[in-house]
Amino acid sequence: MLRLTIILTTLLLVGCTKTLVPMERTAIFPKELAPNLLRLSYDPPEGITSFWTPSEKDLDGVEDHLEEYLSEIWLEKESRDIKMTNWEYYYRQVGGIVINGKKMLFMSYAWSTLISDPQLVSDRKFWAKKQGRVYDPNWWKTDNIGAHDGGSLFFRVVYDPSKKQFVWYDQNG
Repeated sequence: MLRLTIILTTLLLVGCTKTLVPMERTAIFPKELAPNLLRLSYDPPEGITSFWTPSEKDLDGVEDHLEEYLSEIWLEKESRDIKMTNWEYYYRQVGGIVINGKKMLFMSYAWSTLISDPQLVSDRKFWAKKQGRVYDPNWWKTDNIGAHDGGSLFFRVVYDPSKKQFVWYDQNG
């Protein structure tokens, strides 16, 4: 019983963080490339004055309440096509933005088919070759994962680390 009490106390003191998308499916964009992530949104967050480069440590705990936040947003939008249990199919791209002097995280989530679908990979290889380039399977680490549709399978959020909450949401049509 004492052992269990010690373990539970340690977990409470240290804090547990939820990771929905692991680092191997996460790309952290340097501040020079972060503006590329904003091109994914039809209505990007207002008031962005600059960009910064997040570290892996900056992502600790950011997904702790993401599912709760998305549930509220999607209920408001009456979006019924959501399957939040399928996080293993998502990729995450992260850039640092500054709004009103506050550092925030811009995070773009994309369904993995754009990266793993054999036909789409073949198309990317074709276009890379046509442009005289070599296909890079890690292209998603430096270029946004864009899709013209897909609804809530492609969404973006802004996280305010100082408040430990999400402050903005956007999804594809």
